[in-house]
Amino acid sequence: MNKLRKFILGCGLLMVSVPMYAFEYRIISNASDSTLNGYDCVLFNISDSFTPHMAEVQNGVVDITGESERSFPAELYFVNRESGGQRGSRIAFIVEPGTTVVDLNENVLVTGGSLNQELRNYINEIEAYWKSISADTLANPKDMAMSKVFANETANQEETANAKETTTLKETIKLKSKKIFKENANNGLGEYILMTATQDWSPDEWNEATQLLDDDQKDLEAIRTITSRMDRLRNTWEGTHFVDFEGKSVDGQPMKLSDYVGKGEFVIADIWSSWCGACIIEAQETLIPLYHKYSDNPNVKIIGIALDDVREMAKKMGMPWDQLMNCDKVMGKYAINSIPEIILFGPDGTILNRHLRGEEVEEKLKAAMTANN
Repeated sequence: MNKLRKFILGCGLLMVSVPMYAFEYRIISNASDSTLNGYDCVLFNISDSFTPHMAEVQNGVVDITGESERSFPAELYFVNRESGGQRGSRIAFIVEPGTTVVDLNENVLVTGGSLNQELRNYINEIEAYWKSISADTLANPKDMAMSKVFANETANQEETANAKETTTLKETIKLKSKKIFKENANNGLGEYILMTATQDWSPDEWNEATQLLDDDQKDLEAIRTITSRMDRLRNTWEGTHFVDFEGKSVDGQPMKLSDYVGKGEFVIADIWSSWCGACIIEAQETLIPLYHKYSDNPNVKIIGIALDDVREMAKKMGMPWDQLMNCDKVMGKYAINSIPEIILFGPDGTILNRHLRGEEVEEKLKAAMTANN
């Protein structure tokens, strides 16, 4: 009996030590471009920031095989082994059971199992959403906006409509991303959504999503990094009191956010920079018209919070409001990962709304003013 018990216990320990759900995968990448020969193909796990494989390109083909206990979002890219230079853009896909083919001859066509098929459908749908807005406007918004500013031109009606439509489009994409995530929370596709589509999510939206993750996923490096940012974002999220910081006026004088916020006025703060094309479009299409509309209202103020010296750009754009310049620390204090970031502050300094764009700015301003009466 003792021998039988030891045998059973030994089998149990063996079962615990061997992953029960490990699967084999194979990644094949091919290209007729012979100049890739001599490069290494890197398979990079984007949710845990490590490289499980690196393989040499031979005759335009890369063949990677491996084993994993779970699917994960990955990127494939090519590096010159001598110079270390990277070739081309990173190709996103899901490492899942079976064979995944990355065909560089067909405009980076990825085929594989069900997760990769759903990923391609998701990416194609998002691209179709953006293509519904004028391709000319989105092709190079920075160059377009800059050229119009320096030529003293204004945007045409189509560009104005596109700017307004972008806000609605972003909300549509967010809803689509949330749906895909909830259906795939515990696999590589769900992790891909969390890595790429949560820039505009609130701390509560992030917490709601992470409740669906298992403990191993919560411990992934990328998840922990975003969670840390969301925790900092919560300190300056809607309903909290503003966090002060310093900058300089266009005359070079020291200024603080508290010189404007918490003084009994509604303050629309535009966090931007002179090199940000999207910021320039937002100012042209939203903030400048809004300033003139409320210029006679003593309870409404617009200020610029610039990351760099924007005196020349503000003058060219005809921005009539004050600028706090060289406020690069605002990115960390307010956990901002993209600009423009438009924030609406209440008369007492409470942060009322964040991540505002387009028509949302005036809509939220009107709602706040009505609630304050």
